Amino acid sequence: MRSPIRVFFFSLLFFGGLSALMVLHYGGSLMNDFAVRGDRMLPHPTARVISAKCTRYYFAVSACSIEYDDRFVVPTASKKFKPRHELNYLMFGSAAGERVALLQPASRPDIVTTSAGLAHLGNRMVTLFVSAGLCLVAMLALISKAMTRRNKAVAPPMQTAAFDAAKVDDTIARQQMNAVSPSGFRGPAVQPGSSPGFGRRGLAR
Repeated sequence: MRSPIRVFFFSLLFFGGLSALMVLHYGGSLMNDFAVRGDRMLPHPTARVISAKCTRYYFAVSACSIEYDDRFVVPTASKKFKPRHELNYLMFGSAAGERVALLQPASRPDIVTTSAGLAHLGNRMVTLFVSAGLCLVAMLALISKAMTRRNKAVAPPMQTAAFDAAKVDDTIARQQMNAVSPSGFRGPAVQPGSSPGFGRRGLAR
């Protein structure tokens, strides 16, 4: 049987880490698209699509990746400079066969988005929320199960001690019942001057 502590840390690291990874990987482009969802879009004048691909998992969820670069961005020696950029989408259903056009918001020219990303914006929000939520629910369920198992593992010694104490009391009571009285009857020990407890008519005359 797995240790409850191991189950606790496994669920925390695996499902908690998976939920955080999904938010970090897909949340950036989602937040940008949500911020400019009502803005007027223009075709991006200098960026070009290098590759666009979608992978469908279990016929339900599609993970899409769009790689692009800007032809008029002058490369620098900075380590932060990346000649290629990537937009990552997570959505229910399939986006296969759709055209991908790079767009630029009129009020935010620094943001690069796509026609497919804006078309599936609501779907992407629901997919990310449900996927991350399921990971958190699974994590909490495993943690709760591990804590319950741990409490059950601690409880039996206390119950055994209580059972042993009751057994000792029962043994003492049986010994008192089987004690031999001075008159020769087997029954409860009768102190001198006390009634044996059978009633007046039960005594031999």
